[in-house]
Amino acid sequence: MYRATILTSQTLSAATNTVSTRLRYIKGASVQVSVSAVSSPVGQSVKLQASNDNTNWVDISGTANNITAISEIMMNVSDIGFKWLRAAFLRTSGTVTVSAIIVGKEHNLN
Repeated sequence: MYRATILTSQTLSAATNTVSTRLRYIKGASVQVSVSAVSSPVGQSVKLQASNDNTNWVDISGTANNITAISEIMMNVSDIGFKWLRAAFLRTSGTVTVSAIIVGKEHNLN
């Protein structure tokens, strides 16, 4: 099992992307976003993005979530066929404080 912190308790006052994660030998993954504080969030959301070159990013369909209150958000991706994964936070106004972790299920290489 793969596990990594991709964002540590950060107050977001602008659009932000987490660090990208190389998905070597990962066949399925989940990203958990913990929203610990909000201040008038308008147009705040989080989604997952995929890349094969760690430069050009594509939104992963069905992973977009609005952030309106203190909450936990879980986004899952199965049958991964790309190399890189990150979470992208969008913002219109207000601030949120978030943390994020990724957990991946590894291929059985035996």
